[in-house]
Amino acid sequence: MFDCMKVRPVFVVALLATAVWGGRVAWQRAHRAARNVAWTTCPFFGPPVVKMVNDIPWYDTLVTRVHEEKHAEQCRQLGPVRYRLRSLTAAGKLSVETPAFCAAAVARLTVDPDSEYVSDRLHTDMIEGLSDIADSAAIKAALLKECPQIATQPRRTRARLRPRDAANTR
Repeated sequence: MFDCMKVRPVFVVALLATAVWGGRVAWQRAHRAARNVAWTTCPFFGPPVVKMVNDIPWYDTLVTRVHEEKHAEQCRQLGPVRYRLRSLTAAGKLSVETPAFCAAAVARLTVDPDSEYVSDRLHTDMIEGLSDIADSAAIKAALLKECPQIATQPRRTRARLRPRDAANTR
């Protein structure tokens, strides 16, 4: 019955390599610090659709909405095919996400005018959200190019990580 079927070692190795790679990518995405709280779909027919989960903290709702609306604007400008193609490469994904993160940072300034906090969240959110496609140096360079007025602000986390002097703790 199965006499004509031969096991081809090359195909078995390719199948195993694909399964291992897929498992690794799935594990990395499941264990990263960032989680998806909203997403924008760019359908072939009709306007872009923005969906948000319902457990976003109140102080992040406006910021998330602005981020996703920027993606909807990009969808309308590029069209569904170019929008999808742009997301296939790391550089393309970075070019789509950077303006959205910068727009969200500007919106965060209306919620909390502390520019150090906004700069800190901008860097942290983007590095955590895109850690699987770009390193932090590439992300920081993209932020400095897209929104230097926020990305160049001092960041609080740097000061908090420094050990205190014994003289200043009294």
